[in-house]
Amino acid sequence: MIRLELSQESVRTGERVTGHASWSSSRGKAPHNFRVICRWRIEGKGRRKEEVIDRAAGGNQVAFNFEIPLSGPISYDGKLFRIVWEIVAHAYIPFARDEEEVKSFLVRPRAWNAEEWKELEEVDENDDEDEDDDDVEDDVEDDDNETIT
Repeated sequence: MIRLELSQESVRTGERVTGHASWSSSRGKAPHNFRVICRWRIEGKGRRKEEVIDRAAGGNQVAFNFEIPLSGPISYDGKLFRIVWEIVAHAYIPFARDEEEVKSFLVRPRAWNAEEWKELEEVDENDDEDEDDDDVEDDVEDDDNETIT
């Protein structure tokens, strides 16, 4: 049986969600692997997406402290889709049924701070420049010596 506890049910972008997960069995079986992940996912009509933000692993108990990215996304519950943030604890038990426990939590936007966003934009711009450099290296010449991208 997995027990999953969150220290808070709601966090803001850029903050941390903390808690602990534990696994116990009355049959004396120990999990081969016990891990906890922090993820967000989109569910609804159309395309689905899931992104794992961070993970932690351990024996029968795992304390976690996951940072929610400043850029989000924030939680959303609409008619066509939802953005759901979750902590998932999973125990892989050899020769038995694996166990999983999921707890959802809300991610809310934080107060506007121009300096934080400026730093975030500078990091994004540097990443974009690095990607542009990679694109140039990927150019290939065809038989007529024309560049194909």
